[in-house]
Amino acid sequence: MSKGAELLIAVGVFVVVWVLGLFGVLPLSETLSSTVPYWPFNALCCFGCYSLGVIGYNLVIFGDADVAHKELLKEVEQARADLTKKGLKF
Repeated sequence: MSKGAELLIAVGVFVVVWVLGLFGVLPLSETLSSTVPYWPFNALCCFGCYSLGVIGYNLVIFGDADVAHKELLKEVEQARADLTKKGLKF
């Protein structure tokens, strides 16, 4: 199953539970039933926090690409030499 399908199923389940709680079909305590209208906002905040955490974690573990850096510098020098042969002055 793809990630898109998993997300669609999770959102669908959340919406169904939220609507059932909103219209009083689910037996919820008074305290919990008073928070039902705010569930989508809370879910959105949790998703945003999770996304920022994942981005931050991936930035922390991002590896250095020393080999790719050397290859890129070599290609730049080759391009400079080629352009210099064609008459471009740097």
